[in-house]
Amino acid sequence: MQKNKLFATVFYISGQLAIKTNDEKRKLLANTVVNTASTTLSEHRVVILLNCFEKYTLQHLIMLRFLHNPSEYTTRDFSITGGSPALIYEEHYKESEHDLDRIIIKDFHQDGLSAVDCSHVTMYSDVLLKKSTKIGDDFIMFFDIEKDV
Repeated sequence: MQKNKLFATVFYISGQLAIKTNDEKRKLLANTVVNTASTTLSEHRVVILLNCFEKYTLQHLIMLRFLHNPSEYTTRDFSITGGSPALIYEEHYKESEHDLDRIIIKDFHQDGLSAVDCSHVTMYSDVLLKKSTKIGDDFIMFFDIEKDV
């Protein structure tokens, strides 16, 4: 690992971020250091993911994991009645704050991690489809974010 430039970059940036965050996010930062050994992501992509990680709250990370696979969070069939990702999220996370959730979704869309900029649109069978983008998926995998963080 001594000659791995990406590892050195991730180790340095993660160390700086760890000083400024909480224990839950520190565990995720530790995952990045370990995952650097096997990642195929470019250094540019990894640095962008680390920059996003710095500005996101734990609630952001929970929401991103949800957007990655909404079907994990419900057994309901929306093909006839319709629904929205927000409805599923709010049913699963009772403590969810509707107004903050909208800001989080917009953050993800602006940063390119979510394919939707509003989770309150009524959908039918596609309500359970993945809403995260490729870079959002890379974020989840690189930080090894588990369901319900």
